[in-house]
Amino acid sequence: MKKPEDDIVEYRADHIELDELELITQETEFYSVVVKKLITRGSKVIVGPRGVGKTHHMRIAHKQCLNSKTKPLSIYVTFSKYLRLEPLRGKSSIAIQFFHCWVLSKILLALRETCKTIGIDFPIFNSNDDSVNLDSLQLFCEQIEKQQQKDWHQNIIESVSVTLVNDIINEAILDSGRKHAILLCDDAALVLTKDYMVEFFDIFRSLNSSKISPKASVYPNTEFGPRFHLGHDAEYVPCWPSILSDDYEDLFDGIYAKRFTKNLKEDIKKCFIYASFGVPRAFLNLVNQFNLTDKGTDQQRVNAVIQAQAKLIREEFLTLAVKQPQFKNYVLAGHDLMDKLLKDVSKENQLSLKNGKKQIVIGIKQEHTPNKNINIIVNFFEETGLLQKATQVKHGTNRVYDRYVPHLTLLLSEGAFQRGHGGYVTNFSESINYPREKHPLRKNSFAEFSDPELLTKIRLNLPNCPACDTPRSNEEQKFCMFCGTELINKSTFETLMSNTVDTLPITEWLRAKIKQETSVETIGDIVLSSNPGQELRKAKGVGKYKATKVISEAQNWLDEYLQ
Repeated sequence: MKKPEDDIVEYRADHIELDELELITQETEFYSVVVKKLITRGSKVIVGPRGVGKTHHMRIAHKQCLNSKTKPLSIYVTFSKYLRLEPLRGKSSIAIQFFHCWVLSKILLALRETCKTIGIDFPIFNSNDDSVNLDSLQLFCEQIEKQQQKDWHQNIIESVSVTLVNDIINEAILDSGRKHAILLCDDAALVLTKDYMVEFFDIFRSLNSSKISPKASVYPNTEFGPRFHLGHDAEYVPCWPSILSDDYEDLFDGIYAKRFTKNLKEDIKKCFIYASFGVPRAFLNLVNQFNLTDKGTDQQRVNAVIQAQAKLIREEFLTLAVKQPQFKNYVLAGHDLMDKLLKDVSKENQLSLKNGKKQIVIGIKQEHTPNKNINIIVNFFEETGLLQKATQVKHGTNRVYDRYVPHLTLLLSEGAFQRGHGGYVTNFSESINYPREKHPLRKNSFAEFSDPELLTKIRLNLPNCPACDTPRSNEEQKFCMFCGTELINKSTFETLMSNTVDTLPITEWLRAKIKQETSVETIGDIVLSSNPGQELRKAKGVGKYKATKVISEAQNWLDEYLQ
């Protein structure tokens, strides 16, 4: 099978067939460890920011298990649609039960796919209700993801339990002749719904046994809740290669060789290798965009690609203010703090380059009483991949520094590797291979990159009481302290669904037709509709092909936004 053409390279592992995914996977020691951890016994949590390869390697592990009877029974299930259940929290008193049942139903449906692939029958349901079967579970998931509550859903909730799922998986293990099962829970960082996150990892822990080994993929600094402890309830497995490691370049050289046919100048390729900051999806995007650009000098083409990527990274960070509106003030403060941090590191690196060294590492002194506001901002930086944490270092008694590397795309965009008036591309291979300065750029706190007084005054952005407009005192407050009215947070999912079709990357003509000749106004009108194609085709000139394209773009927009 030939490699994909450079102008149609697919970035997302969940959009690639398993056979093709295996062909384009670069085998390295780092990622081989990740796959091995996924296949072996014991609960594991795979950690890394989006695009780093968590889904890719979960699906590779799944494929290997499907193809070998000596490997465990593999059940791959994604929970990427969890936020569709978020509006239920304000509409139903049993939202947690709906979520609990949805998770277990998704696992059973995923097991059905595994059974079908390896050629065994799905175990018989030992349910008290004959109406509960795989088809009813499928319909339940589809309806509940659209917030459609039906009377018969109660039968599903009462019938599907952890015990039932555990028994069915164990029976499937026996029928398949395997020794144990792995449960690959992709997109398990349910960071936008904390109560669902707690519930999910309760299920995760309950399913863990000598025969069933659950694995989950999450973001850095994911908060699991009070009842799940990483390191005790599951092993931590990093899936984000360190940009400071000796084999970092070799890893991405291999990815390039697997995915592209065109030869790229070494300086340009190395620039993109480091600008990707350990994220294969970003690397593929950088190379692909460069290949699609043919105007200007190499430096001008690289500048255009780097600037566009830097803009995308900043915008992605700012979307946290929409996804988690209560933290809007923290996100905006973090955006300003990052700007100052990048300027300081860039200035230091330019000075170091003149002396044949590089300075891209920050050292932050550990504090006995860390600033809570700063911690929230730094957690957001790590979650979104703007900062990569390295090993800590000690400098004398009571002087321990946490080390961080800022995103290399942002440093390149800021001019950190600029050398004279000729740009940085022709010298990048030399510059990036300079030895690092003996000591990082040291600061007592991240607050030194901003106004410390302003950082201490940041507060949660919580809506006032809808009845009397009294401000809330904290995020957990359920009732107004003045009038007693119940306080309900605005739904993140419903906010996203209210975005108009103007958001979609479709032609102006098509956009105008939809707005003028159909009842479709928002993303939600498309994604949540049982038959959006029928409504879209009411517009003159919009047939099956164009309607399908609009539906696909709406779904892709939502998936990309929520990943």
